Amino acid sequence: MEAREVKDDQEPEIIDVDVDTTAVKGEGASSATITLEFDKAIYGVWDEDIFDVEEHFDLYEQEVASRYKITDADNIKADYKKDKDGEDIKDTIVVEIEGLNINEKRLYDYILEVRNFRSESGGNKMYRDYVDFEIKEGKDLTIVDIEAKYYEKDDESVIVVEFNRAVDRRRAEDETNYLFKEKVDGKAKDVEDLEGKIEVHKNGESVTITIPEFDYKDRPIFEVLEAVRDKDNNKLVGDRVYNLVEDKWQDEVAEEEKKAKEEEEEKVQEFVKTGAGEIKEELDKLEIEAFDALDDAVKDEVARVLRKYEGFADFTTLAEIEEAVEDIVEEYNKLLAAVNDAGSKAELKEALQEIVDYALEYFEASEIAELDDNVIDGEGKIKDDFVNSVWDAKGDGTEYDCFGDIVE
Repeated sequence: MEAREVKDDQEPEIIDVDVDTTAVKGEGASSATITLEFDKAIYGVWDEDIFDVEEHFDLYEQEVASRYKITDADNIKADYKKDKDGEDIKDTIVVEIEGLNINEKRLYDYILEVRNFRSESGGNKMYRDYVDFEIKEGKDLTIVDIEAKYYEKDDESVIVVEFNRAVDRRRAEDETNYLFKEKVDGKAKDVEDLEGKIEVHKNGESVTITIPEFDYKDRPIFEVLEAVRDKDNNKLVGDRVYNLVEDKWQDEVAEEEKKAKEEEEEKVQEFVKTGAGEIKEELDKLEIEAFDALDDAVKDEVARVLRKYEGFADFTTLAEIEEAVEDIVEEYNKLLAAVNDAGSKAELKEALQEIVDYALEYFEASEIAELDDNVIDGEGKIKDDFVNSVWDAKGDGTEYDCFGDIVE
């Protein structure tokens, strides 16, 4: 027996309505966002990338009558609701309305007419439906405190969110209204994704989120979405993103990190500026008189100068500078070891030349030439006269050669 296709001949119906209003004093300064959930997937007439207002909506004040119609297509925009991946949810429409007024003297009861949407399955047109709403000036719902604890024994995290007054239980226990991220711009997971549960306290002002097999420190960026409302439908305002590890609002953490980065950059710039200005001065102080003076004159002075060479301007943190300095000093010490191991004047000259050449990697030859004329020539070459020189090391008239041996 051939299967018979069953056609959907039922018109779509609105089964849930959510009205979110923003009250702002001033003519036409308020707004409303109305979410309409149908009992099945629907479609409508498009005007570019939004539903056509003339085809699907009208807005009235006080009552449905032509003299009270205030529809303005420029102030009404409607589209499918989006899921977490930005995909259309075909059974839900979000209508955004601007240019509204606070209902201070019962003058602005609004009525939204919804019509002409059709079911995707059968193409049946809906009956006209109406949504009544008003803009009331109420107190803002804010978060008073957030506390997070991880219980290692149970391997679960418990986050308690305290509000300034009682919340709407249905919205507050919606698992998609609380997000956890590894970092601010990271991918979010909600309580539903993490298989947690939510419970509103008896006073209605606090919410406890319990997530098993989860350490909040792995996803410390915690966000409460604006969809959470109080019992009078006032939306959540103010700070909503909290750093659970730092135990501070993320805006505070970001500001502190920004300030710390700026201070570090200032230190680096000052370090570079000061160091570059002292290079010639330090080089002028550098004098190598004999082998025994090498450790003091070269190891201390050159290493100190190299800490301030202009190339450090390429670094962004003092930690990078310190690491570079360690590399420079380590390499220098290797060169110095070759000097100490020299067994002849020729080897000593070659080892000393390696040190001068190494310094030339960081300074101009003209700066190196500022060294004592007895040590190097104008081209930065170790002079034979230096390694062949003798000096009175102890000031007692006894002369020593470059190896510290007494000259007979």
